Amino acid sequence: MSDESAIVKMFRYLWYGVDGIRKLLHLALLLVVFGVVLAAIPTDVPVVPRAAALVIQPDGVLVDELSGDAFDRAFAELEGSPIRETLVRDVTSALERAAKDPNVPGVVLDLNRLAGGGLTKLQTVASAVRDFRASGKPVYAYGSYYSQGAYLIAAEATEVWMDPAGGIFLQGFGRFGNYFREALDKLSIDWNVFRVGSYKSFGEPYMRNDMSPEARKESDVLLGGLWASYASDVAAARDVDVDSLTTLANDLAGLLDANGGDWAAVAIDNGLVDKLMDRPAKTKALIERFGAADDDGYNGISVAAYLAQTTSPALNMASEPTVAVIVASGPVVDGEAPPGQIGGDSIAALIRSARTDDDVRALVMRVDSGGGSVFASDVIQAELTAFRETGRPYVASMGSVAASAGYWISASADRIFASPTTITGSIGVIGMFPTFQRSLERLGVYTDGVGTSQLAGQFRADTTLSADAKQVIQRLVDADYRRFITGVAEFRGMTAEAVDAVAQGRVWSGEDALKFGLVDEFGGIDAAIQAAANLAKLDEGGYRVDYVSRSLSPLEELLVSFAQTGARFGVRSAPSRQGLLRQVERWLGDRVSQLASFNDPKGLYSICFCVIN
Repeated sequence: MSDESAIVKMFRYLWYGVDGIRKLLHLALLLVVFGVVLAAIPTDVPVVPRAAALVIQPDGVLVDELSGDAFDRAFAELEGSPIRETLVRDVTSALERAAKDPNVPGVVLDLNRLAGGGLTKLQTVASAVRDFRASGKPVYAYGSYYSQGAYLIAAEATEVWMDPAGGIFLQGFGRFGNYFREALDKLSIDWNVFRVGSYKSFGEPYMRNDMSPEARKESDVLLGGLWASYASDVAAARDVDVDSLTTLANDLAGLLDANGGDWAAVAIDNGLVDKLMDRPAKTKALIERFGAADDDGYNGISVAAYLAQTTSPALNMASEPTVAVIVASGPVVDGEAPPGQIGGDSIAALIRSARTDDDVRALVMRVDSGGGSVFASDVIQAELTAFRETGRPYVASMGSVAASAGYWISASADRIFASPTTITGSIGVIGMFPTFQRSLERLGVYTDGVGTSQLAGQFRADTTLSADAKQVIQRLVDADYRRFITGVAEFRGMTAEAVDAVAQGRVWSGEDALKFGLVDEFGGIDAAIQAAANLAKLDEGGYRVDYVSRSLSPLEELLVSFAQTGARFGVRSAPSRQGLLRQVERWLGDRVSQLASFNDPKGLYSICFCVIN
């Protein structure tokens, strides 16, 4: 509530302090290694082949926005432990350019390092591969092993190759989580949960030991739709029967028995793979198609190198009509936050900068979030309202997830674009207030005192939450839910009753959301940008697209440049970085960071249990 939990506050300030010290130490490290960086730079910069296959090799998770600021990413690279994420728009832009480039004879999909991404992002990349193939150029996919996400992209290739020792693991979609009710009882912790919406399941892990019937029903519908979309895409790309894919997910053991335990044979027999070859054979086949490189490999160019080679340097030209794009990705938190989180103040500042820029004629928000702080989302919504009051259009583009507070910051848009597999809705509010008085009493610690009013001292983590305090929280939750409902109704031209009927905290697929009027049409970020330009009456090709982000100071840019140069030419910090202490530091940092993200000043959240496994 208004007084933040002392424990949460302690950990949050501790984390901010440790993070500040870390950045200072990184600066010191930079000064030490700067001389080494300069000495390490060779005079012969590698030359990119004139004609080469575009190599799509996603590293880590597909994202709409890279986590952390440029400073953190550069130093992570310098330490030899880069943040493993790949921007979807980098991959799609490279494929779009390569389709028209006579110097790119084809594409190689190397998906061994892809760690996944939301279904919508995977489908976006798969669609870009399909569009590239329409140019008549070949696409070759190779994997030692294909995860479910990787195979969705690979299926669009002209030929799918796999290592004879590999396999394809299709397991369907699941929604699983841990439930803590019994553990909290054993620890004598009272985790008070207040919610509106019979389907608002985010707080259930603290209230139950299993999934509620409502959440199970909701999940069955949602996951069934996602799997149907996935299976349909793969079946169309590979010209196989959808039922065979479902059998692979349901009876892999039986199929392995029928093939003597040969997983690769299962993939071949079911039409999912065209050829089996080990890595030397794969390299030889690609040399035959694209020519040999000096390093005994085939002629290929990475996405990063290709984009750098084909992107014109930014010039300070005269004013030009602009469609501003702001990416809001991650949990919604109060205050400032780096990319990868949606800081209420941070995103509001970006919207404000777009509003005060006379060149910006329209705004697109790319939202990829399961929600979070109610207060922070209100701060963002206020800035969006101020932008719309200038008479310029605002269009929302939903990514893999735009639910709860993620839906709230999308709702006021003139048009909302989503994908059929976008996870959205979850219109509901939840409040959580854990107290630890019973845990302390077991240790012989008690709390007592006096106050000037009935509520004095009632919102403490070391005392039982009184009936009056519980009533206050529930009233606030109820009020925010009514405001959520009426706001969506106003923005979407619906009645409050109609919104409430599809709200109640229930999660919907984009396909269902379109039927209910929660979104306007299907389409990705490019369709949203085009719609924004049309609403702003901008001529085709007569505007530019600007992804708005926080600008680095000249000093920050210089330091980032040094760090990137050091990483590029092999300068690394001490070998101990890979040690146990480093791993423990990261684990603890993640846990404290997650705890600190629950920082709404009223303790109220519009957040979705949207994790799909």
